[in-house]
Amino acid sequence: NAATIEAFCRSALIASDIWARRIKLKERFNLRNGREEARVWALDSIRKNFEATSFGLDPLKALGRAYALFCEHFVKHHPNANSDFLATTGLSLEAYFACASLIVAHVLNVTPQSVNEQPPKVGIFHATKCIEGTNAVLKQTFSRYMDLESLSVLDFKKLLSNGKDPDDETAPGAFDYNVFREHPILRTDDQRAIVIDPVLFTEKILAGPLFRLLKSKSGRTEQNELFNSFGRAFESYTGAIFTTMFQHRPQRLYLPVRGKDKHGNSIEITDAALDYGRAIFLFEFKAVWIREDKMLTDDPMNYVKHLQQKYGLDPDGGNEKGVAQLAKVINNLAHSEWSCDHLVIDPHAKLFPILLVNDPLVSTPLHGEFLAEEFKRLLVPDGVSDRNLLKKGTWKIVPLIVMSIQDLEDMETSAHHFCLREFLSDYSTTCPGRVVSVHNFMSTSAKYKNRLKHSRFVVEHSQKALDKADALMRGEEV
Repeated sequence: NAATIEAFCRSALIASDIWARRIKLKERFNLRNGREEARVWALDSIRKNFEATSFGLDPLKALGRAYALFCEHFVKHHPNANSDFLATTGLSLEAYFACASLIVAHVLNVTPQSVNEQPPKVGIFHATKCIEGTNAVLKQTFSRYMDLESLSVLDFKKLLSNGKDPDDETAPGAFDYNVFREHPILRTDDQRAIVIDPVLFTEKILAGPLFRLLKSKSGRTEQNELFNSFGRAFESYTGAIFTTMFQHRPQRLYLPVRGKDKHGNSIEITDAALDYGRAIFLFEFKAVWIREDKMLTDDPMNYVKHLQQKYGLDPDGGNEKGVAQLAKVINNLAHSEWSCDHLVIDPHAKLFPILLVNDPLVSTPLHGEFLAEEFKRLLVPDGVSDRNLLKKGTWKIVPLIVMSIQDLEDMETSAHHFCLREFLSDYSTTCPGRVVSVHNFMSTSAKYKNRLKHSRFVVEHSQKALDKADALMRGEEV
């Protein structure tokens, strides 16, 4: 029916235009000042577009990562984490993930058998009837979890508007959508409930415990300590995956790389390194978050500066993070300002600087290219070869590679079927401009896409969370 097709196309174009206006894509991505500036100005629009349209991480995988991060690594670096979380929420960390596991397994219908279904199925459940006839421990624990994670329609309306005029829906920033991140479950007066968006629910699993703890801390010092503890937990979690991957070839892995400065003081060179002789892979791990109020502002450079503060050289304070750290390391090693304790870098080696991040949206289109240019600017190379390799002394350095922790998880078991060195070399050669992300290269490459396996490391920790849910259903305290 031609009329129906035309009406549908008009509707789709109208919706697309409204969305482009909302994320400022039209005004950001214009060529008035050239392509390069347009790409930089559009960074926050591109990020918001991918944030709102991607399927996100599989909830079952999110359970595994989050359980390992908080219940095994975070508690080591922040010893009071469990008691603080219990005092703040009325739940232990393990009880929190046990309840989240019940939602994932029984409501989202995500099980080891259905893990490949995208997007995950969602379903309505009854917050009280679903636990009728069960034990007292489960009733009390799950009810407390629902109090924390769900809101009624009226509560959502109140928090969304935050006192603003509900009739002025078109005003910029009229609604605070973060309320859906903080409370991803909608509950009606008769206690029916539904997960509003599986992506937001998954994000809450991954970061919810940390931000619950942050809300209980009023002082900046205490909050910074929590962020630092999470950063160290992320480093040890990432290190555990690397250790698993190289358990049969431990001589290749340095975790971390230690060394000395020119005064003989002991320093940390990088978070990790892989030694393949003439190919050296240097990793810097970063677990930071981008602030919502830095995106889609009137000035697109606000987001650019924020990216530099989080992952590069702070243009205001001069602090060095991620990309800037990698550039500094290579410069100092090349000029013999620093030396490694055990890692020996061949004078004619090719170096692969890699930024490994917790935030998957940092590897969305244009971000990898932008950060690679930042690395090049801060490195101040002696020259650039016709193959886009940077030169520093006798070393050749590939453009910066940005990887997410999900990319590493995907390669943990998959790397048994191909060499990690080969994969990263192929990516670097195939995508020299870094416009294509590691994830997209991995999932579309004819050479690798059919050789990917679920991470055994993540699956084992997902099972631990599900085991806690099983114990809770048997009436055991967790």
